[in-house]
Amino acid sequence: MLSKEGVTVINGDRLDHCLGRADEIMGMLMRQLHIRMAQYVPPTMTHSQFLICRQILQHQRITVSELAEMLGVSLSAVTAAADKLCDAGFVVRQRDERDRRLVWMELTPVGEGAISGGMETWRQTLRGYFAQLPLEDVEKLVQVLEKLLEIVSSEENPEDQ
Repeated sequence: MLSKEGVTVINGDRLDHCLGRADEIMGMLMRQLHIRMAQYVPPTMTHSQFLICRQILQHQRITVSELAEMLGVSLSAVTAAADKLCDAGFVVRQRDERDRRLVWMELTPVGEGAISGGMETWRQTLRGYFAQLPLEDVEKLVQVLEKLLEIVSSEENPEDQ
């Protein structure tokens, strides 16, 4: 075993095995969670539109370009989804008074009610899953995910090159 900056590097074969399993498990877990989350999405809204509305709810007011960057999608994809969300009465868009290039998005009361209710039910569902694990395991999982996010976030984004 080698040590790099205080981190022990596992034998290559073991690491490859763990990475393969982690990738497989994360894929299966995300599919299962996606299926379950679909139950909490308003019937007139797609999963992608729900994710957009969830971000708007968390930020209260957000620009279309900030939203596209956060979700890792194109500006045109967010704009197209925003058009449908506006038509459905979930979202309103407003041009910034000082900088007309900026377009702000906010949830309407209807949108906020639909998303808030779905998110609260979703949180309770997740709580039910995580409550079946020892709290120490949940805390360790959060620590590992935070470390992994920090590692991945510290790398240059290929799109920025």
